[in-house]
Amino acid sequence: MASTTDDFAVVDALFDSLTTAGVAGRPAPSAATEWSANDDATVWTFHLRPGATFQDGTPVTAEAFVEAWSTLVAAGPMQHLLRDVVGHAAVASGAATTLSGMRATSEDTLEVTLSRPRGDFPILTSHPSLGPVQPSAVAADPAAHALQPVGNGPFRASEPWVPGEFVRAARWDGWTNGDRPEDGIGEVVFRIADLDTNFLAFRQGRRDLARVPPEALELAAEEYPASPGSYTGPGLVTGATPETYLLAIDRSVEPYEELEVREAASLFVDRQRIAAENDGGNLDPATSLLPPAISRGSAGMCELCTFNPSGAADRLADAGVPGLTLAFNAEGGHERIRDVLREALSDRGYTLVSNWRGAAPTLVEYLDRLASGGIGMFRLPLTADVPSSLDILYPLLHSSQTPDRGGLNYMRYQDPQVDALLDQAAQIVDVDQREALLRRVEEIVVNRDQVIVPVVTSRLAVVVGEDVTGVRVDPFGGVDLTTVRAV
Repeated sequence: MASTTDDFAVVDALFDSLTTAGVAGRPAPSAATEWSANDDATVWTFHLRPGATFQDGTPVTAEAFVEAWSTLVAAGPMQHLLRDVVGHAAVASGAATTLSGMRATSEDTLEVTLSRPRGDFPILTSHPSLGPVQPSAVAADPAAHALQPVGNGPFRASEPWVPGEFVRAARWDGWTNGDRPEDGIGEVVFRIADLDTNFLAFRQGRRDLARVPPEALELAAEEYPASPGSYTGPGLVTGATPETYLLAIDRSVEPYEELEVREAASLFVDRQRIAAENDGGNLDPATSLLPPAISRGSAGMCELCTFNPSGAADRLADAGVPGLTLAFNAEGGHERIRDVLREALSDRGYTLVSNWRGAAPTLVEYLDRLASGGIGMFRLPLTADVPSSLDILYPLLHSSQTPDRGGLNYMRYQDPQVDALLDQAAQIVDVDQREALLRRVEEIVVNRDQVIVPVVTSRLAVVVGEDVTGVRVDPFGGVDLTTVRAV
């Protein structure tokens, strides 16, 4: 059922996935203590923590993960996380009920077979949606379990979820999947309210942690000075998120087959102005394809991520092109970004034209139109699910990952060198070796071929009260509640 950052916060407290995201995006043990892969990283074996139980005392078994993941693919909003597990299509379509690529080889050993190499698979299994379910508890009363689930995480649902109001969870002393201080918090209450209401309640002392509405960022910075270092409380907590605002280009569409035109598109983008005038100024100019919270060493690699309207105009003049086109979906402030780009072009005597007349389409309609092709330059949503560069770049750039095949390559980008690098990186388990290859991919796509135009990256904004310590917000907006203490 979970699909948003707030949902994942609740799920993460109640359930433990096979792994957790450790330092620098590396997987760390959680429900599983060890894992290994075959030579090409298509078969992964996870060994569950000995003696671990659900909160009702029943053992956490490999079969519990098989059932949970199969259920997620059949009916869950995050089923795309498991798109590479063999049998995904059959379960998603209703032709099967269990993922054929998952096998409990023993009570505490899980084997997962993938349809393609995934050297980053252990970090994918850290996602909060991929925890186990207690099969007999679900079978006994599915509706009751949905309101008060039996998890294996550090906190247990102490009473049924009250939709629209709160979720209450108490410390579970039977938790063995990690370490926590003896004086850690005994209870957490997730208050369900809109952004403005929760922030107001924080200011009134009725919340210990709340996200900050964009229009209140200046106020929050004045009233709640930030602690030294990003992501940590108390006060205003800031840091990069796993999101980059991108423009993507299909170079098979005129006039974008010309490199000069694609370069001009990047040079016409006033990133500083867009960052300052949108989302309450809680944005940064982008300097790479990958968001800073995900990339390792690619920050600053974009050679043409500078505002140079004169150089852009010269390139369009050399190409004999009167202007550019841009497609975007409704909502999300895309019109404001369009207007900044249009003004820069207009000042140099060039035009910016929308790809279709009338109101911008909804996001669903927009993605359908992108999937149909024929659109030159367009806004491309990019928000990472897990801290993995491969999980972003492969579905975005590999020639096999066009929308008709379930990928995100709406650009129809094809390059044999990029395909080879992505295929090689996908088989590498070592994070540093894999990232080195993926940086080369990013260099080719952003600098040599100019089919991706990074625009801005976003920052999280959370306020943390003085009555709790040990709060660290991760780039995805999550908090490890096992480290939090009440003052």
